Amino acid sequence: MSSQNRPRIDMFASLQWYDETIKFIFNFVAKTSELLLAAGVVVNSANFLTDGMIMQDHTPLSIAWAWAQALAIDSSLGIVFVNGFQAARERDKIKAVIYFTLTAMLATVGRTTYPL
Repeated sequence: MSSQNRPRIDMFASLQWYDETIKFIFNFVAKTSELLLAAGVVVNSANFLTDGMIMQDHTPLSIAWAWAQALAIDSSLGIVFVNGFQAARERDKIKAVIYFTLTAMLATVGRTTYPL
């Protein structure tokens, strides 16, 4: 094996590239879930103010809204939970409490969404 290929194999085996990829995906999902949750609040408010007329006769919209909210809630839960542990590891108690409180709230919403 040539000496030029050795650093590439070592770099691949270190899995640092994989850690960076996971961090990127986590951040991407977190940012996307914020947008999906915000859109869900707007659609839900409009549906409530029109006495359910928006979702009542628009099955595709209703399905899209349900998928967007499920994705946003479920994907944010893991990210917020990991951020809580990072804050606890860094001994940032205020941030850890906020993240773990948010985790509990998201878990409660997720639990009511998917009853056993």
